[in-house]
Amino acid sequence: MEREAEQVAAAIEASRARIQQIQQAVERMVVTGYSRNRELSVRVLGTGTLLDVSFDDDEVLRRPRPEVLSALIVEAVNDGLHRLTVASQERFAPFIEQAQAQAEASMKQLSARY
Repeated sequence: MEREAEQVAAAIEASRARIQQIQQAVERMVVTGYSRNRELSVRVLGTGTLLDVSFDDDEVLRRPRPEVLSALIVEAVNDGLHRLTVASQERFAPFIEQAQAQAEASMKQLSARY
């Protein structure tokens, strides 16, 4: 019983370390988000920090209405944050699938004992 507890503790610690590695990789990611028609782009760091805004067409800056420019910025930032969420989920997916498989196997072993 003590050996099993040590194995479980070791597995938990290994999982914690893996989660931390994945989280650090996500935080270092940089994704690009775009407004419709790709007139404007933004780069977002994995922590959610906005790094920069790029106008892919000088025509965007010549538009007379600030609300149009504001809408493009919001679209690009939201797209960048969405892409960040998807990329983060993709990084964590293999770990989650493995953890679920291990949990199911453990539950089967436990139920077989009782």
